[in-house]
Amino acid sequence: MAAEIGGAALAAVLVSSSVYYHTCSLVYRQPLRPDQKVDFKNESLFMGKYEHPHIGYRPDLAPKMERTGWQERKLVPTDDGKDVLQEFISHPKTASSNEGTSTKGICILLPGLGDTIERCANLADFLAGRGYAVHGVDYPGWGYSQRESGSGSKFVPCLTRDWNKEVCEPVLDYVKRVISSLFPRLGVPSVGEDDVGSRNLFIAETIVNDKTKSNTAIPALTGYSLLQHFKFCQANMHRMKVPFLTLHGKKDMIIKPSCSEELLQKAEVEDKQGKWYEEAWHDLLFEPEHEQVMEDIAKWIDDHA
Repeated sequence: MAAEIGGAALAAVLVSSSVYYHTCSLVYRQPLRPDQKVDFKNESLFMGKYEHPHIGYRPDLAPKMERTGWQERKLVPTDDGKDVLQEFISHPKTASSNEGTSTKGICILLPGLGDTIERCANLADFLAGRGYAVHGVDYPGWGYSQRESGSGSKFVPCLTRDWNKEVCEPVLDYVKRVISSLFPRLGVPSVGEDDVGSRNLFIAETIVNDKTKSNTAIPALTGYSLLQHFKFCQANMHRMKVPFLTLHGKKDMIIKPSCSEELLQKAEVEDKQGKWYEEAWHDLLFEPEHEQVMEDIAKWIDDHA
């Protein structure tokens, strides 16, 4: 009897989880497993797999993959002592040793979901060459940062308010909170149709084989927090008051270009700009257009520094 009750309860949880995630107007995929062996040089394996075709295995079109652009790395404990953050620092470069070390500004780089900012060493080095000090940090539990193990993570970038006070559909909201509370580490599908976000199979290979990047399903509690954060952002786009630049690949299959279009349309600030890359996918800093992307970022910062 106990086994039957347990099985029924588990089935109910899985059904409820499926209903919950399919009520959101997003497309989900199961990411590649870290131990999954794929021959990325065999381009025939990817023929017709995605809405937009890959360009093949092209290391010649990729940026420098050595992560030497970060000049310093250090571990810093949080105030409560529970987590240890990995910080990355690059100092501004000068044209010669006789010049001063004045800094034009400070740029802060933050990673994407389940990623490490160490991957953005090429951008850090590029901005340091333009005279900026660059600081990056991995979120607790991501990349090289450490977090207290146990019941999963509520931490999602910019989650600064009590999401339980958000107005949601009563029944679904209850189901979501129960699942994320009782099963915080239950794996749930991830956002987007593409496995890795790059049309270059060489970059796809480096992402899947990167031991510092999570290619597993995100915990239920993190997924719940993310979706609540998305809802908040969508409902408050008009409150954007600071100048901003949004960059988007027109063939991004993880975050649809319409998201940036909506932000540009609704944000009330006058100083706003969008950059579009017609053939690019999601991971702009590693797409064949990476040099233009970094130049566009640096130019916008120069214009506002």
